[in-house]
Amino acid sequence: REALAPLREAVRFGPESAEAWYNLGVALGSLGDHAEARAAFERAVANRPDDARAWANLGVARLLTGDRAGAVACVEQLRPLDRVRAAKLAAQLDATP
Repeated sequence: REALAPLREAVRFGPESAEAWYNLGVALGSLGDHAEARAAFERAVANRPDDARAWANLGVARLLTGDRAGAVACVEQLRPLDRVRAAKLAAQLDATP
């Protein structure tokens, strides 16, 4: 959790930085805090709507927080950006009851 401090500082000083939000989301997700990761990925895609990595991770975070419809919406956002990531997320949705 100590590693989060500089990432939180980065988004505090650069709230428009999609990369900072993305990095925070990845760190939070790796710690199992999927709700906070989801919020960070939401900010990342708001700041950079063409970031396929952020959409893919947002889809996973939505799925892990019980928002299946939101994850499906991420697949739709991903398709024109990165068909491979979209297919992987769709497969993950199909494999999750």
